[in-house]
Amino acid sequence: MCDKKIIVAVTGASGALYALHLIEQLKKRSCRVYVIMSQAAVITMKHEVADRRYIRQVLFAADGFFDNDNIGASPASGSFHYDALVVVPCSVNTIGMIHSNLAHNLIARTAAVARKERRQVILVPRETPVSAGTLKQLYELCLEGLDVCFAAPAFYSKPQSLDDIIDFMVFKIMNLLKIDNDLSPEWNSGCLHETEHSS
Repeated sequence: MCDKKIIVAVTGASGALYALHLIEQLKKRSCRVYVIMSQAAVITMKHEVADRRYIRQVLFAADGFFDNDNIGASPASGSFHYDALVVVPCSVNTIGMIHSNLAHNLIARTAAVARKERRQVILVPRETPVSAGTLKQLYELCLEGLDVCFAAPAFYSKPQSLDDIIDFMVFKIMNLLKIDNDLSPEWNSGCLHETEHSS
């Protein structure tokens, strides 16, 4: 069971399914999940995800949904307690706003508040290739303590479907959140002898 309260912010970058699968898995573990979605994210999600019933099912399961244009919504205040903000997928434009501490919308304002309150922030960029400017911004955000988790799925787990590929990244994000999950097998190789320890 999960006692964490997570904000999932969805921007217009490609990769809407990463956000949907993350929300779904967090709710399966009884986490409290609040969603902020930009208008660009809505457009991208409609383009990338054919199953509209799945979109509605996942989003309606969230504990709260905030309008990205409402700069006065609860996440804009430091008094709104939560454990972590995950921006997934995170657009280059959003990286720039977060780096500059701009608060032109609720996602950027929430990130600025999370930074000042020393809360965990996970950015999941999918853009490739990446410019030197964006790399510099991400480097500086990393130095500040933000987590950068590029949407770069691995293939050592031998994925059999698109869902397997997506869930590998959700596995990585949930590991950063310190939420136990078995969405992808752990790499287990090279141990010459495993000892069973009795309690």
